[in-house]
Parts: sequence; structure tokens; C-alpha cells
Amino acid sequence: LLTQKSEASASSEQGRPESHAPQTLIDLNALVSADTVTPSLPPAAEHTLVLYANTLKLSHRGNKPHGYMNQTSWSPQSSPPRPLIALPRSSWDANQFVPRIPLPHGTSDAPWVTMVLNNLDDCSHPFHLHGHPHKK
Repeated sequence: LLTQKSEASASSEQGRPESHAPQTLIDLNALVSADTVTPSLPPAAEHTLVLYANTLKLSHRGNKPHGYMNQTSWSPQSSPPRPLIALPRSSWDANQFVPRIPLPHGTSDAPWVTMVLNNLDDCSHPFHLHGHPHKK
């Protein structure tokens, strides 16, 4: 059960916190998953990507945190300095490592991809992507 015991900012006129009786907001045991997602998923993904993410503070980098994917750090496209989406893949420089997932010809169906992200960070700021909804 998700229970709220008191509001953090509530206070009485005398300056003492108000007393609130615990109140059940929602019974988490009664929740069911959305049926709309499950039927559209294939039984198995066509491709699987395994990634290892880590943030390290190294002395040769001035003890500033740098992110690493699969034991490499990323640098932006430098030659030519343009967004990757604006360049043909053959023009990407050596800093770009993006797994190639071919799209099938003659169909509009994109392949299903399972991405396994192993977060090796031992610090208090976990790996996350901003602006992207993810399912657990």
C-alpha cells in the first residue's frame, strides 16, 4: 500500500506541524499491467545489444568525471564537425561507435532490439537518459 502520513510543508498557526492520520492513497497490490503493450511485443528480439556504462574520475583527466561505454569514452564528431544524422555513415570519424542494425528492405516494420545496459557505476548518480520514458 502507498500511504501518506503527513504533508512535508503543512504546519499549524502555532508553528507546530499538523497531525495527519495515515491515509491510503492507492493499493499497489490491486494494480494491473497495461494490456495494450504485451500483445504487440514479439516473442524474441531480432537483435541484442549489450552495453557497459561507467563513470570514472581519473587523475590524468584532472579528477573530473568522464563517462565510458564499453570501456571507451565518447568524443563528438570532429571531421567534419556536423551532426551524425546529417552525414552518411561513411563520413563518421573514428570517435563514433554505433552498432549497425540493418532495416529490412521492402517493409515498414523496424526490427525489435533488446538493449541490456550493465551500469558499473559505484557512485551516487545512477546512469539515466534525460527525456526518455523507460520501462523497468
